[in-house]
Formats: sequence, C-alpha cells, structure tokens
Amino acid sequence: VDLIYASTSTNVTTGPEMPVGTGVLNDLTLTGDEGMTLGANVTVNGTCAATGSDIFTGAYMLTLGPTAVLVENADKTVIGTVRTTRTASQSVNQTFGGIGIELNAAGGAPGVTTVTRVTGTPLSINGTDGIGRHFDLSPANNSGLDATVVLHYDESELNGIDENHLAVFSRNGGVWAKLASILDPTGNSVTFSGIDVLETLTLGPDNITAV
Repeated sequence: VDLIYASTSTNVTTGPEMPVGTGVLNDLTLTGDEGMTLGANVTVNGTCAATGSDIFTGAYMLTLGPTAVLVENADKTVIGTVRTTRTASQSVNQTFGGIGIELNAAGGAPGVTTVTRVTGTPLSINGTDGIGRHFDLSPANNSGLDATVVLHYDESELNGIDENHLAVFSRNGGVWAKLASILDPTGNSVTFSGIDVLETLTLGPDNITAV
C-alpha cells in the first residue's frame, strides 16, 4: 500500500486508513502543509517523504524497513522518533536509509546496527542543552570500530545555538565526551573519525566542558 496525506486544512492524526502491519505500508508521503501526527507505530518499507510539512510521531515510532528511505526537505522533517536496523560492514559507508547519520568503520565491522533518531527534545550535555536531534546506536560489535561518522541536522533543530559553533558530543556509559570534528554549516553536517564505541551522539555548543 502507498499512502499520501494531502490535507491543507489542519494537522491530521492517522487512523484506520494507516496500515500498521510491518509488511504492508510501502510509500508514505505527506504533501499537505499542515502536518501529520502518527496515531500508531508505523513501519515504512519504501520511501517516507515529508515534502509538504512535518511528520510528528508523537507517542509513537516511525520505523524504516531494511531497504526503506527517508526523504526530508529543509524545515520539513520527521519530528519525534525514527528507527531503522541495517548491517554495517567494514569500510563500507552505511547511511541508514537517510535518517541523518553515516557510518564507515575501518576497524571492526559493527554488524547489525539499530539506530534510533530522536528530534524535538534536546539532550542535556552536562547541564547545557544540545540541538534538538540525537542518535542512539546499538551495534552488534561495539569495540575497535575506528569509525568515521557524519551527522546531519536541520537548521530548525539548532535550539538557539550558533551554527558556526557546533561540536560533537558522545555519551558512553553516562559520561559525555567532546569529539574533534569538522563542521560544514553550509551542508548542515559534522564529520568526525577514530571512534571505537558508539552509544549516543548529538551536537551542542562548543563551549561545553566535557571529557
């Protein structure tokens, strides 16, 4: 099933028209300009496209199937929780269906890796809020990865932080660390490398003190 929401009058909460079986929904497209809110957990197996306005997951989760792709435009994103599970091989760039993170591990292969992206709720980094986007990663192998990671963000998520002063922060075992990175504010991305363990990643102001 392909499903298109085209309402332009009000935000729509999904109901019985939304197939919730994991293998049923192929493409999910929002062309309307008033937004759409999930009324249940949803798995997309084709393309999930927020082309007209934001998709809000609310209390639910949007899951991308093994070959599904997320398409977002500037200021038109999925706000809430998006999850996908992909296999990350050694020295192969894995984009996780376009949810905003790329991973290339030159060391040990991460293997089957689940990534959960949460937007709209900033994490506190040692008492200071980061941007409104973070990633929780759970790789089958989580040691000796020697990974290069690219994080992408939308400017609507900056949470008042100067885009030219963003830094990468990694939380492992409850401890935050600031990572050396290369910032590309024009492309809305940050790249960092030499990462052996992956747990929680986010962006925040570069004046935060962390390990």
